[in-house]
Amino acid sequence: TPIAALSLLTLSVAVMGYLFFYGPLQLYLGGERERAVNLFLKTVGVFAGITALVLLLLFSWAFF
Repeated sequence: TPIAALSLLTLSVAVMGYLFFYGPLQLYLGGERERAVNLFLKTVGVFAGITALVLLLLFSWAFF
């Protein structure tokens, strides 16, 4: 079980790292610093919003 959990965590970190950093890094290295920062912040904001919504739904079901 610990190996499976560690493998899942590693896969998750790799996928999220790719989704969060690859696009902005390509833009940044291409000289488009402002677009890179905006893309990164929008990606983090959308992810935070989805996470908050899922947690809100999860905890709202606990009260009923």
